[in-house]
Amino acid sequence: MFYIVAADVKALYPSLRRDTVTKALECALEKHSNFNTNAQNIIVKLNEICLNNVVTQYGDQLYTQNNGIVTGDNQSVSLANIAVHYILQPIAGVLRETALFRRFIDDIIWIATSKLSNENIRQALTSAFANSGLELTFRQACTADKKGEVEFLDVNHCITTDDDFGFVTKDFVKPTAEGRQFINVKSHHPQSTFKSSYLEKQ
Repeated sequence: MFYIVAADVKALYPSLRRDTVTKALECALEKHSNFNTNAQNIIVKLNEICLNNVVTQYGDQLYTQNNGIVTGDNQSVSLANIAVHYILQPIAGVLRETALFRRFIDDIIWIATSKLSNENIRQALTSAFANSGLELTFRQACTADKKGEVEFLDVNHCITTDDDFGFVTKDFVKPTAEGRQFINVKSHHPQSTFKSSYLEKQ
């Protein structure tokens, strides 16, 4: 028996505290860069200036964002990734209890081999993110139930008794993406793009 569990951070970008981002960036530069202390401080300060001076237009009005980080801004994905990594570091030991643990920015999935281990991991994650003012939502399936499914990014993990591993994976299409189309063959993308993409049927 095992559990497949996926977790997402609710509204990560607008909810991510800037002091968390700053601490995470300081930690990343100290542990994973060759920059001297002065250079690290400059990078952190420049980051704070960028976060505090993003101007967004909506209609005819201009706005600045005082909290969180701007979704879609140039450095937002990198900062979010660094921040979530920083949040997870204190519970790294607990996360090693998983049979598998994977993360893509704020999308998390793990496989636990017992109910107790699964609850320990879930509680540790909930507490770690709550300490940074963030909330998680969970989706879970257990092979003991012989049914259920857990979506993670574009993959759906479906519990089944017909497979030796206890589950199979299938493509997952979000309801908002139904009827989607990819690149139109008449568009002006380079040929290398077409070779790695689905083409719209003409």
